[in-house]
Amino acid sequence: MLPHQSSYTLLGVPVISGFTSRRTNKTENWTRRFSIIKDSHIYLFKSRRDKKPEEEISLFGAVTERDRSGKLNKDFVISLKPHQSLLDQDHLDLIYYFATDSEASITDWLVSFNQEIEAAESESKIFGTSIQVACSKRTDGLLVPEIVEQTIEVLLDPELHYLEIEGFCQIAGDTQQMESIKNRIDYGMVVDFSEIKDPHVIVGVLKLYFEKLKDPLFPIELFEEFQKCLKIPNNDNKLLAIKETLKKLPDENYDTCKYLFDFLVRVSALCEINKMDATKLSVIFGPSLIRQENTSTTENIESTSFQEELIKILIFNYEILLLNDLDNEEFDQNNFQSKSGIKTRVIAIHPYTAQGKYQISFTKGQIITVLKKDKSGWWYGKIDEETKGIFPSNYTTEITRLGQFNNISQETEYVSELTIDSARKSNQELSRKLNSFKQKSGVEGRNSLEELLIEVLYEMKMLKIQLALERSERIKLEEKFIDMNKN
Repeated sequence: MLPHQSSYTLLGVPVISGFTSRRTNKTENWTRRFSIIKDSHIYLFKSRRDKKPEEEISLFGAVTERDRSGKLNKDFVISLKPHQSLLDQDHLDLIYYFATDSEASITDWLVSFNQEIEAAESESKIFGTSIQVACSKRTDGLLVPEIVEQTIEVLLDPELHYLEIEGFCQIAGDTQQMESIKNRIDYGMVVDFSEIKDPHVIVGVLKLYFEKLKDPLFPIELFEEFQKCLKIPNNDNKLLAIKETLKKLPDENYDTCKYLFDFLVRVSALCEINKMDATKLSVIFGPSLIRQENTSTTENIESTSFQEELIKILIFNYEILLLNDLDNEEFDQNNFQSKSGIKTRVIAIHPYTAQGKYQISFTKGQIITVLKKDKSGWWYGKIDEETKGIFPSNYTTEITRLGQFNNISQETEYVSELTIDSARKSNQELSRKLNSFKQKSGVEGRNSLEELLIEVLYEMKMLKIQLALERSERIKLEEKFIDMNKN
């Protein structure tokens, strides 16, 4: 029914304590227990001397009231209904009853119950509060609400391919499941979004969080200022004004905005597959991200148009408006090389179409040299000397440390070992190319080796070939791969 792993400690002052009689609607017998209400729980002990409770009941979301039915053979009774999200499916109708021996004492217990229920909700609740409240509950100092980080992290998992689902972000999730998740989070419970199999539910919870915010992501006080920005006719001046207004956001709002729009840009980048371009995303997210209070019908129509336009601009110009540390197009490449002087290179595992003038487009299998890594997940790199810009790193996978072998025969042997299983299972063409490569040497041989390596890595990623090696060994082997042409 309820988790019985005790969270009780001897520290802290109880709200109320004393002996009560306890039963449920599943049992007929009353049992006398020493009871303590504290820390949003009621703890039941067999005796006053016990240090570990026999049972504990969470008060998160519970409902209590006086029972005056007269059917319980007691005069002074309180009924307690735990929140359904805390109960097993087989016990959703569970009700606890607590009885004392006087009107005064039962009143004290009822007041204490309600006091702790209210405190529990205000302490853990994040829906309907502010971004600052949600961030204040983090222990790592990050200025993005955990619910935003956790939902987006799962949705961007490249192994799940959620971004490739047609109608992603638009299809409604199960309302009842979303409400249950919301309640569990608000009652201080941990929700593992990786265990939720419906991506539309995860997106729905993310949207619900922003919809319920007391003050939206773009604060109401900046609504008119953003409106003025959009009325500027010159596009460059318009973007500059929006960028300056974004800097007025509280730190928590700014970092959350950056995190959310990084996600929306990645979704829109796959619009040919998921049919979710910037226009559709602006319609879906706009009203919950920026709004004004007490508006007329006419003002609401104008507001909706403005909301959608602002969201589209932020998606199309994300790197200009929100990636402050990537404003400059040129970077010192040497600052971002490893200590050994070997450059980091990545191979594209998904195609990507640039969404702004500072981004680069690429196709599956294309190689990118990384010049700068940013913690946002947007990296700066080049395909060739003429094609430089930023790109989403989760569309690629690293090719690291190729060129650490002593001679080409060792490189050949290594690639042979890596190829053997994949060639046998999925692509006999790789074996043919490997045999051809073994007959070559020098620069031609090295070029052939790199081409073969790209195909092997592509097959490993896209066809999910399971090598005989353990994951840790695979990583260790892949670290041997990097640009053989060091200089």
